[in-house]
Amino acid sequence: MTQVAPVADATTAADAGVERVRAEDVSRPRRDRAGRWYTVLAHLDAVRERAWRQGSTAALDRVYAEGSPEHVWDRRNLRAYLARGLRVEGVSLTVRRLTIVEAHADRVRLRVVDELGPVEATTADGRARTLPKDRPTCHLIDLERESGWRIARIVATPVCG
Repeated sequence: MTQVAPVADATTAADAGVERVRAEDVSRPRRDRAGRWYTVLAHLDAVRERAWRQGSTAALDRVYAEGSPEHVWDRRNLRAYLARGLRVEGVSLTVRRLTIVEAHADRVRLRVVDELGPVEATTADGRARTLPKDRPTCHLIDLERESGWRIARIVATPVCG
């Protein structure tokens, strides 16, 4: 899943060396056997978006598996925004394409092309700033069953086939 740029560095993931996917290479999501995983990711994304909007680092525990590097990263960055008195809204992803790479009873690996929607940081006095726009990005997402499905790992990848 695409991540919100750290507070200290408002660049997009493209500037951080994450491989990008051209918009014209992104197909409409297929709702066949991968449909379940679109639903799981949409649920995790909704919980994450609400956590960012409400400034709740504890709510991120319902998104990520224990020990997930992305969990540490997301909590640290949310805290950094909060420390600056900023509320972040719009941390919501659109999954453009999803392929099941590997599936087991308690873990799944997905190849996903996703795109972060418009994100806005708002100060306590109501001034808003739109953060840099995202583009479709390819990731391998590992999910683990841990009191429901949780994100265990996300790796940017140039291969989206």
